[in-house]
Amino acid sequence: MAQIETRYGLLAVPDDADDLIVRHLARYGEWAWCEARFIASVLKDGARLLDGGAYLGTFGLGVAMQRPIGLLCAVEANPEALVYLRDNLARLAPCPCEMIDAPIRGAVPVGRSALREAGNMGATSFVELDLPDAVADGDDGVSLAGLRARFGAFDMVKLDIEGLELPALRADATALAGGATAIWAECNETARSLHLAEFLLSIGLPLWYFAFPSHNRRNANGVSEAIFPMGFEAGLLAAPAVPPALDAALVAEGCVLRPIGSTQALRAAMWETPRWGRPGWELAESREALAALAGRELLGQAFSDFLVADVTEAAPARSLWEKLAEIEAALGEAQRDVSEKQAALAAMEREREATVADTAAHAAARRAAEDRAARAEAEAARQAAMRLGLVAELGALRERLAPEAAELPVAVADAPDTLAEIADLREKLRSIEASTSWLATAPLRAVLDKRGTAKRALRGGRKLAGKLVRRVRGWPDP
Repeated sequence: MAQIETRYGLLAVPDDADDLIVRHLARYGEWAWCEARFIASVLKDGARLLDGGAYLGTFGLGVAMQRPIGLLCAVEANPEALVYLRDNLARLAPCPCEMIDAPIRGAVPVGRSALREAGNMGATSFVELDLPDAVADGDDGVSLAGLRARFGAFDMVKLDIEGLELPALRADATALAGGATAIWAECNETARSLHLAEFLLSIGLPLWYFAFPSHNRRNANGVSEAIFPMGFEAGLLAAPAVPPALDAALVAEGCVLRPIGSTQALRAAMWETPRWGRPGWELAESREALAALAGRELLGQAFSDFLVADVTEAAPARSLWEKLAEIEAALGEAQRDVSEKQAALAAMEREREATVADTAAHAAARRAAEDRAARAEAEAARQAAMRLGLVAELGALRERLAPEAAELPVAVADAPDTLAEIADLREKLRSIEASTSWLATAPLRAVLDKRGTAKRALRGGRKLAGKLVRRVRGWPDP
């Protein structure tokens, strides 16, 4: 365990030179003194203070040094910090103290496994557990209602418990809605801060935003160099017993105090709060001086070589407007380049669409031509089939009638009616052989006789002719 001489006395601290708060205590002899000064100003003498997330105890000790406190109840869940907190309160607190070793929880229990931020033991956090809401206060955490039942009502509840502020307050909403207990809660640049403000406003509590520099220029050790130039911390103050105001010392430090009526108002306040800066900026004595330093930084100028060279040889310094004009010109050129590329892409898209349309038209024309060719081919096939059928019938009749007429029995030939029919058949045969169709299809018949399909057609024609002969002779069908 190390000890550091501070504004609060000889303070026990972790032996860790890289810890954020230890670094500030070692250099300035204090941590967040402006915060303690502001909170002390909104409390009445004898106030009972709950310090949730006490860490080393600097907040409670700082407030108690500036306002008589009736009870300081310090709650800390980090087992690594408890030994320092217990020692500091026992030796340095000017008021009655109680210390609780537990995380502050809401309706859901909190696990004891800590998530420590590197280089900042004070930012150790805990997570809610997925357990039934009915678990009682104990190893799983302690609620605000449980602390109130144990120690009585508090005039102020301070919560810096790394994101669990809202669950803890929401679980105690009924008691807090009366406004008898002031609330001071950490306000970082996260959406959780907006949700916290929304809740406090929803239960009818007046609300303020207070931001203060992490480096107090009038610190206990009188050190002017800031570890984090322009670095600010902030919190939300609800329902204070005394209306908040900034005294001359807080105004001189550049602290910010704003009433908050909506989450939008809080967003604006956080947006306009400095959270970073260059070394030396925090020393600016006015807004004008700070604006000059920021402008020099934008121009890339440094005081070390400002007006050092011979003015007759040095190139004239560019004004901020000239540099902005160059940036705007470069942006305009980039915009023109983008516009040209967009136009080229649009032209390519139009060409692609035209190509697609032409391709579709060609495909449609090709399909139409194919349809016409298919119909013509079908018609030609139909005509050819008709001609083939005619040839088959003619050939079959000729082949059947000639031999059958020559071989008729004498008995049949003696019959006058039969002879007349035979003479008629022979006349038909001569008519067939003399017909234009028969003569015109002579070459085709020579080819058809060699084709299987044609032969089948001829056989069909022959069968038809045979039936005709049998009908003429009066023979029965086979």
